[in-house]
Formats: sequence, structure tokens, C-alpha cells
Amino acid sequence: MQRVVAVSLVFLLASCAPRREGIALDTDKTSAAALTTMTRQEDAKVRTLDGRGSISFESPEMSGSAAFTITVRKPDSLLVRLEGPFGIRVGLFFLSRDRFVMYNSMQNTVATGSPTSGTLRSVIPVDLTYEQIFDVFTGSIPLPDHEAPSQYTTDEGLFLLRYHASSLTSSYWLDPDELLVRRFQMTDPSGAVVLEGSSSGSIDQDGMRIARRLSLTMPREGRRVSVAFSRADINADDLSFDYTVPPSARRINPQ
Repeated sequence: MQRVVAVSLVFLLASCAPRREGIALDTDKTSAAALTTMTRQEDAKVRTLDGRGSISFESPEMSGSAAFTITVRKPDSLLVRLEGPFGIRVGLFFLSRDRFVMYNSMQNTVATGSPTSGTLRSVIPVDLTYEQIFDVFTGSIPLPDHEAPSQYTTDEGLFLLRYHASSLTSSYWLDPDELLVRRFQMTDPSGAVVLEGSSSGSIDQDGMRIARRLSLTMPREGRRVSVAFSRADINADDLSFDYTVPPSARRINPQ
């Protein structure tokens, strides 16, 4: 059961519908500016999510998997409830702009704090930023904001956009049908991969879409997180972010 608790925090969604009509895989007909604008507009349509799925985690120290239910209101409210075998509740994670709560029901402990990179890293077994957590649980790998790619071409049926920032190079392979990033890779000056991600499948609902499965890998650390959605309601109404932590829970301080 501790293997399930180890997963205790990393995140995504599901449902089916007809495919949208894509755009021609032609960089002459579709400029990089037009492509990135359309993709960001599609991402921005997704404002809330209410769903269910599974999450798995691998690291040198431990690995495990768990079912979850999730409620998200971008960009400032997220509640993940984790379940073990036979529907046993194993914990919850709440995240907002100014606060996070991580409750482990197996150990009856609760950690709270401000969601800085350091405190989040102390309770989540992967190095994800506040924004990346929301991205993962809303089924997307977003393109960089307010930046023009240094390279724009096509590769194996996908648009390829490459960005240089500081000493890192980020590459995004974009699906012309769903306007979803299907592959992402960040490399250092030596060409070594620092972070990579992938997505597959999609959930389409009322003209909106998210990826059905998404994974992030940190090769240097030997860590990987994968999320798959079995059900998702995009832009659901009447969301609830209520949760309860037993008064008997032992308080621990994030490092």
C-alpha cells in the first residue's frame, strides 16, 4: 500500500467524441505565428475539469500507481483525491495560488504551506512547478508564451517548433489535427535531455479537447510520471473543492 501512497501526487483526463478538422501539415500555408495562436486559443478554451483516471510514478526510491478523481479550475484551484485498491482512500492534494494541502490517510499526516518550488518538491516526488501541475491535470503541454520559435518545420507528420532560451533548447512536436503537443523535449548545451514529455489520444467535448494520456520524464533523476483519464467533463459547472482533514492528523512541515 505504501507504493500507492508514493504516487501521492502527480496528475490528468478522458471521454470520446468526433475528431476535429485539422489544418494542412504545411509550413508555407500555416505560419508559426498562426499555428501557435490557434493552439493557445484551443488550450484557453479549457477552463475547468472534473474527471477520473489513474496515475503512475517511477523513481529510484519507489514506484506505484493509484486511481484518482480530480477537480480543476484554471489557474488557481486544483483538488486531487487518490484511491488505492478496492476504493480505499489514500490521500488528497489541494493546490491554490497561495496554499497547498497534502493529506496522507495511510500515515494520517498532513503538510501545508505556500506553493513555492521548494515546498512542492518536498511533498511531490517530482520536480514540477505550480504551472506544470495545472498543465498536466488539464491534459496539455503548452507552448511557450510570447516567444517566436527559432526553427519551424515538419517531422514525421507533426509540426516541429524549436525554441532557444538561455542555455536550454525546447522542442515541441504538434499534432495538426488536434492542435495538441504530442512530444516535448528540453536539452542542455551538450544535447543531453533534461526533461521530456509525450501525450496520446484525446477527449473532445463541445469543441474543446485535452490529451487522454500524458507523461513527463526526468532522465537525469530517473523519474517518470504518467497520467491517463478514463472520464472527463470539460468546463463542468458546480465544481466543489471541499475537503476534510481529520483533526487527529499529524502536522509535518515541508522542507
